[in-house]
Amino acid sequence: MIRLKNLLKEVKKDMRVGLDYLQSIQSDEPFNAKQPLFHLVLKDNLDNVMKNGLKPSIPKSAIHGGKLKGETFEGVWLTSLNDPASIVDIHMLPRKYEYGGVVLEIDGSKLDPKLFSIGIEIPYGLMSKVNAGKKISRNDYFSQSEEIVYLGNIPPKAITLMD
Repeated sequence: MIRLKNLLKEVKKDMRVGLDYLQSIQSDEPFNAKQPLFHLVLKDNLDNVMKNGLKPSIPKSAIHGGKLKGETFEGVWLTSLNDPASIVDIHMLPRKYEYGGVVLEIDGSKLDPKLFSIGIEIPYGLMSKVNAGKKISRNDYFSQSEEIVYLGNIPPKAITLMD
């Protein structure tokens, strides 16, 4: 039992390292939160989300192209896409989100601009910058990856159901 507790501590420690690394390669340039941001939720969760907002969570890992993908830290994944099928395909969500999901528009101007972060799947062009010792702009990351991670709670006042 003690070994399991130690293992869980190590796993939690590793989760912090992933976010720490991302923040170390992310520039201080503020994220432009005035652009359209979207999030896909299951219809079954809609009432709860509209009442309580979106809470950061760790997404389930997915296997894509023979590689395990998925962040190891809590966040709310936002995208520039507003079509459920596209969101499911690009972000490797289960198909139930395509048929049983609804798209929410997030008003980023109502969120803390310091809490936007890049994710772990860094496009090749941006990774080349990192390898050259340069930092990644959150705006460049968003435009190339079509996603940004919000590290805090998103309140109901910042959420609108898309038609």
